[in-house]
Amino acid sequence: MTIGCIFGELLQGARTQKEADRLLAYYNALQHGEESGLWPEAGLLSYTEKALSRGVGLMDLAIITAGRRAGAKIWSRDKKLLSLLKKEEKFHAKK
Repeated sequence: MTIGCIFGELLQGARTQKEADRLLAYYNALQHGEESGLWPEAGLLSYTEKALSRGVGLMDLAIITAGRRAGAKIWSRDKKLLSLLKKEEKFHAKK
């Protein structure tokens, strides 16, 4: 699953129209998480976890919030984001 802000950020960095088209195809193929009220909830999580002072931005808190709402594991390489997750909330690719 995904939320819109993830692909908004990815599309912002697209280098070619072909890359942008591919990203949009991925976005359209994925299930979308519920985003109603997501940002205030992410802001509250940021406040309670003191995330801003730990270097974790609101976008990352929105990802965490959406993942928790859906009961989904989160796949990220961002160490600061991962520091706010419980072990069972982290996605680990099998090798």
